[in-house]
Amino acid sequence: MTFVNYNDADNQTALLAYLRGVEWNAGRFMHRQLTEDTFYATFGQRAKLFFLMDRHHIAGFGALVEQDYQKVADFTPWIAFVYVDPAYRGDGWSRRIVTFLEAQAIQEGWHEVYILTQHQGLYGKMDYHFVYSIESHLHGTDYIYHKALIGSN
Repeated sequence: MTFVNYNDADNQTALLAYLRGVEWNAGRFMHRQLTEDTFYATFGQRAKLFFLMDRHHIAGFGALVEQDYQKVADFTPWIAFVYVDPAYRGDGWSRRIVTFLEAQAIQEGWHEVYILTQHQGLYGKMDYHFVYSIESHLHGTDYIYHKALIGSN
């Protein structure tokens, strides 16, 4: 398994087709952002989208963004759009995607990360701490989690 930055991928057409076809609405949202060239305007100039690849098969994806889909002042960066393909679920790949994105944040010089999610408790298992909940136009309620990154200076 390897991670590929969308911007560096030589198979962007296949990656876009995958995003368009996933059952999760966020995949289609990411597809739109990339094809309409609004990805950086929406998520920040330092935003990056990574795909987890199992040879030629996409096992999942996730992003490191300056701002998630719902604007929350004073918090950055965000680990966002963590998705594992149904064929790869159950083997801890979401944790590996999050860990990879945390390492990317450290490389970018960030000392902490946030996650905006509809899932209570899921990220607590990954040492994230609940900050507060906010009303969401998409989900009713979203939960913000925070993690200080070890190894950042």
